[in-house]
Amino acid sequence: MRGFARTVWESLRDRAFPRSGPRKTRRPATRRLELEVLEGRTLPAAATTGSLTAFAFLDANGNGRFDPGESGMSSLPATLTGKTTTGVTVSQIATSNAAGSVTFFELNPGTYTVSFLAPGYSGSGVISGIKVVAGKTTSVSTGFEGLSAAALTERLFLNTSTPGDFRLMGPSVTSPIGTVTVTTGLSQTVDLSGNFTAPDITTSLVRMDTSGGPVLVELYDSLTPMTVANFYNYINSGRYDESIFHRRATAAADNGLQVLQGGGFTFQSTTSGGTTTTTLPAIHPDTDLQGASEVGLGNVTGTISMANQTGPNTASSQFFFNLINNSTALGPSNNGGFTVFGKLLAANDQTVINTLSALTTPTPAPASPFNEIPLASGANVTTFPNNLKKSDLALISDAVVVNRPEFLTYSVVSNSAPGVVIASVSNERLTLNGLSSGSATITVQATDQYGSSTTTSFTVNVV
Repeated sequence: MRGFARTVWESLRDRAFPRSGPRKTRRPATRRLELEVLEGRTLPAAATTGSLTAFAFLDANGNGRFDPGESGMSSLPATLTGKTTTGVTVSQIATSNAAGSVTFFELNPGTYTVSFLAPGYSGSGVISGIKVVAGKTTSVSTGFEGLSAAALTERLFLNTSTPGDFRLMGPSVTSPIGTVTVTTGLSQTVDLSGNFTAPDITTSLVRMDTSGGPVLVELYDSLTPMTVANFYNYINSGRYDESIFHRRATAAADNGLQVLQGGGFTFQSTTSGGTTTTTLPAIHPDTDLQGASEVGLGNVTGTISMANQTGPNTASSQFFFNLINNSTALGPSNNGGFTVFGKLLAANDQTVINTLSALTTPTPAPASPFNEIPLASGANVTTFPNNLKKSDLALISDAVVVNRPEFLTYSVVSNSAPGVVIASVSNERLTLNGLSSGSATITVQATDQYGSSTTTSFTVNVV
């Protein structure tokens, strides 16, 4: 209707007001171009980090390549170190999986080195100069060209043979147990780790997660078996978790000695009514080492030693890292000597220990045994140890086993006179409780991880 009315009106208008010149033809209506309003959209951000996969394998034919029939090496500790393109130092640790590979994720672009630790195998296991770029995974590999004579043990044959076929290559007795005399009503302890060994026992690796960063410590399982076994008792029971370094001995205060000592006390903190109470309770000691002295290795820089309590063979939980060469100061003439049972694995581990030892003891110093305790600057020591925070201390938050190729377990298999003496084993320690006068023959057994075992017998006289 509107269209008809407009046409009539235009006709009447043209009659009343004629136009001069040619009449323009009305242009047909066209659709107006419209712009679509787009909602805000973003493009995927470019990756800023990359990853690195390292593979370790047993290079049986020694050609440097991973060939059919060769296998990856699982459960190997791997350390990554290097610097980013901006100069930031990077350090990470991991363990190879069942296929022999390990992947380090979210690495900033830079140049890195991966080091595999494989005790008993020949080959460095070090891959250096690895370039990592953003958005890509870099893959590298390293082969171990065979096995040293020390590693030619039953583990090579167990895929096709039974442990019993290679008993001679399993545990063996290194030192027969002599006659033991026990007083009626009392007990005697024998450290069995000093009497047995196995070819697969070489070195092992533990990690301590400290407030200054993680450190890897290589332990001398075959050289100091009793000390290492004692150390593992504390790690496996979790008693080093939340423990502190309570002593930073300095040259001026200790006649040239420089150590960072820990393993004696743990950190505990409670808050009630706005008041923070901190305690540093002593770690429950294990049985003191009673076997033959394992003192002998030098207390050189980077080694770890046990701290004696009152004389030779009285170590329990406390240990220390040597910050300098303390071999002279800690020789046999000093409290019977101090057993070195391992070392820091790499330079970056020493850097972490040096960082912790750089903390200083406040003035005035707290009372003994914390008179040389390293604390962060600004720590509140007016009511020591109340109001201390974790960040004030050189702390070990966790201690874990990274790699332990072999260890032995012990048991009592026979006792000829249980009415005379009771024989029981806890970890590696045999306890003999005298009940009544008489003699008994005790047989103990050591068993490795593959099930091979050996036994030894000895006499107990109860008086």
